[in-house]
Amino acid sequence: MSGKKHPAPRRSGRDPATEPFDATAAWLALAAPVGRGPSPRVKAALLDRVRAAKRPGSQPGTAGAGWQFSSLAGEGGWLDLPLPGVRMREVSVDDARDTALVFIEMAPGAVFPDHEHTADERGLVLTGDLTMAGRRLGAGDFYEAAAGTRHERITSRSGCTGLLWVGARAWREWREKVAAA
Repeated sequence: MSGKKHPAPRRSGRDPATEPFDATAAWLALAAPVGRGPSPRVKAALLDRVRAAKRPGSQPGTAGAGWQFSSLAGEGGWLDLPLPGVRMREVSVDDARDTALVFIEMAPGAVFPDHEHTADERGLVLTGDLTMAGRRLGAGDFYEAAAGTRHERITSRSGCTGLLWVGARAWREWREKVAAA
């Protein structure tokens, strides 16, 4: 065996070289101020930055190919409709799949006239209420109307917003018909 002496294993897990500092560190930790959140002004600024970072387009290049983003926050893009209190905005159109996603808003008391469906239509009420086919729908309610069905007059007592999934071809034909009226 070699004549070298090895240090005895430590049982306490403490390093004798830092023991004098351990007590000081413990006292400093106790003397530190209690953690408080940021001031209301700083908190508001931080939350504004977080919200801005979540908005589409605020982080360019992070989504990758094949993604499309749009916002309903702006006033542009709404279709001119001859329907008082009703406005629609195209969100997405996919001709290859013959689908269109359309956002609709109806003001309180607005009426959407009778119409035929030349393609399947699916709708989701996001806010408010609407009455169609003798049934009152509210936020979170979904409906589906098959091609060839007829919508009788649709009304909204308190106003509503919704998303419609319709055939792209049928959507374009309806838009052209409304524009010509």
